[in-house]
Amino acid sequence: MKKSSKKKDLPGPPVRARTGLTALLAAGIVAAAVLLFFPARENPFVLDDVAKIEANPDMRLPFGFRHFFYPYSENSGEFRNDPSRPLTFMVFWLCWRAGSGSPIPFHVANTLLHALAAVFLAWLTVLSIRRLFRVEAPEAGLLAALLFLSSPLMAGTVVYIYGLSDVLSTALCLGALLLLVRRQEPGAGAQVLASALFLLALGAKQSAIVLPALLVAWDLFMGGSGELKRRVRVYLPLVLAACVYLGGRWLAFGRLGDLEGGAAVHQTGFYASMQGAAMLDYLKLMVIPTGLTIDHLPVAGAYPLWLRLSAWAVVGALSIVALRAGLKRSSSPVQRLLGLGWLVFIITLLPTSSLLPTVDLMVERRAYFAGAGVFLILAGLLWHLGRRARVWRNALLVVVAAAVLAQGAVTWHRHDVYGSPEALWRESLALNPMNRRALTNLGTYYSRVERWDDAVDAFERILSHNPGDGPAYAKLAYIYAQPGYPKRDDRKALEYLDKGLALNPDNFLGLFNKAIILFRMESFAEAEESLQRAVALSPNYVAAHFMLGEVALRMGRTDEAVAHFREVLRLNPGDAAATDRLREITGR
Repeated sequence: MKKSSKKKDLPGPPVRARTGLTALLAAGIVAAAVLLFFPARENPFVLDDVAKIEANPDMRLPFGFRHFFYPYSENSGEFRNDPSRPLTFMVFWLCWRAGSGSPIPFHVANTLLHALAAVFLAWLTVLSIRRLFRVEAPEAGLLAALLFLSSPLMAGTVVYIYGLSDVLSTALCLGALLLLVRRQEPGAGAQVLASALFLLALGAKQSAIVLPALLVAWDLFMGGSGELKRRVRVYLPLVLAACVYLGGRWLAFGRLGDLEGGAAVHQTGFYASMQGAAMLDYLKLMVIPTGLTIDHLPVAGAYPLWLRLSAWAVVGALSIVALRAGLKRSSSPVQRLLGLGWLVFIITLLPTSSLLPTVDLMVERRAYFAGAGVFLILAGLLWHLGRRARVWRNALLVVVAAAVLAQGAVTWHRHDVYGSPEALWRESLALNPMNRRALTNLGTYYSRVERWDDAVDAFERILSHNPGDGPAYAKLAYIYAQPGYPKRDDRKALEYLDKGLALNPDNFLGLFNKAIILFRMESFAEAEESLQRAVALSPNYVAAHFMLGEVALRMGRTDEAVAHFREVLRLNPGDAAATDRLREITGR
């Protein structure tokens, strides 16, 4: 009788024992994550955390779907929930409520989701080795999880509160993938649950759209091209969901790429030419975590054309080699593991590292999901090396433990960097002393802690390099208008504001600050005009509505003042200042 060529899984350990071991490993991974990220639990809001969470009035409103789903045109100034990532902002809202604005619940959520992603990665690593090498290797899964958990590049995403979108979407995608690859023929329940997780992942971040491609890549490397034909029915629900999502996104927002960037996104050709180099930089930073920073924009932009093209040539060549390993029946298990890991790395980066330009050429948190492919490769290779070189196994264990501990030490240091806005932006300036974004954020931080002269120095450095920088003029105006600044000068502040608004007329914060100065100078009509322009640009800006009420009071228009203060309470229920004002006016 002719033997069937179809591979069959080798019998594994008893189900109860395997389940117990899986639970023990999962508990150990979660404990390791909590221990590693515990020092970052009180890290402050930084960068986008400040504008999109801490200063977001939607965080203070009662829950309502209308606060998460609305036309993107209403998201002026980035001070509202992002309707393209509703699930992410729902989690933010819950964390805000749980901690009354404290950053601790946000860090707890990021840490636990990071641990969950690591657990799923461990499980997928064990499955891949079982299918490719025909053995059980829980130690390989544990190693993949520990490398992923402790990676300093991953840590930058986890300790940065706004990175939750990447961590959440990655955990949901890995969970969905796991449901669909555990068995060759997943049941209807598993498929429904996987599709639901996929839709939730898309609600966390749009780059989750790659899940169907990841499933196809898995099947290609685990079973060859024949496996793809047998599993078409498994792909269809995901493909349908992806098409519905893309169509709905286009209809709702008018585009598929970066919504926040608007006209500030890079030109498509230049952006695409840079992304090969960016991919290789991500890879280097995962393996050799030196030169990490929250802002790589000036570094990435320094690449000459020949280097950009060479980087794409390397990426293309490696991708072709990886695909061949999946298509050739004679490929070894090691070749298939390498090919799968590389394609996971590439596929997960494509939504942001291709022809859909964004404002930033390179951002570390974009590589978070891609890290799953890299650490799958590293864990699998180290496991295979230990399996083959039995004589050196103890030495290899020492090297692996040292690598995890070394990563953990660097990650521990990253907590300190992200725990201090000054350290965070000085790190970026060390790479590029004229990094505009670093100088802006550093100057803003100095303003918040009333280090006024340091703040002025930061913004004047920007203007010395670019005299047409409107926001820098607005920031200087804010400083010169502060009562606590010994060199306060309202006239000088207005001069800077007028320069800034001439260059950037849609700066609603600049308009608001101008109104404050004018109000202080008792130029109420001009202050009201400036506030009305600010509200037109950002309808939910609570402070502007409150000041319109104050202006109306000073001009003797009591009914209008009452209407403005009530609008403040609608946007921010319980606002103490507006409540007091209404009580003073109405007597109740």
